[in-house]
Amino acid sequence: MSGDRLAAVVSFVVGLYWFLQGLAYGYWIDMGPGPGFIPVLFGSLTVILSISLFLQTLRHKGATMSAGEVRTILLVSAAVGVTIFLMHILGAFTSLGLFLVAWLCLLEHYPLLAALKIAVPTILVAYLVFIVWLQVPFPKGFFGF
Repeated sequence: MSGDRLAAVVSFVVGLYWFLQGLAYGYWIDMGPGPGFIPVLFGSLTVILSISLFLQTLRHKGATMSAGEVRTILLVSAAVGVTIFLMHILGAFTSLGLFLVAWLCLLEHYPLLAALKIAVPTILVAYLVFIVWLQVPFPKGFFGF
């Protein structure tokens, strides 16, 4: 199976989950969009695009994943799993910052200092937007953020 085909299947499952969860939250309430409006919208878009990607992969017969692609998929899957696990211990933004640094260093081969120059401002802006401005309740770790 090619990497694109695997990505299409995984994206389809995730999109379908978003769509169904959005319907459970309520797509349209009274005279306006409900809390499930965005998940339904993005879930539908993800499902449509994943089907499109899957159909495109059917045209390329014999495409298989290289050992490097398998390594990348396993590394990203492990990193996402560790990040999700650490969110309730370290907090969402600390965990996502570590994930971003790990991604940049291990997959993109950035030097640590360059990765930090990208990750720190990115997490700071996300913190200011989601916590300070929008007041979205993210998991907080023992650092308090």
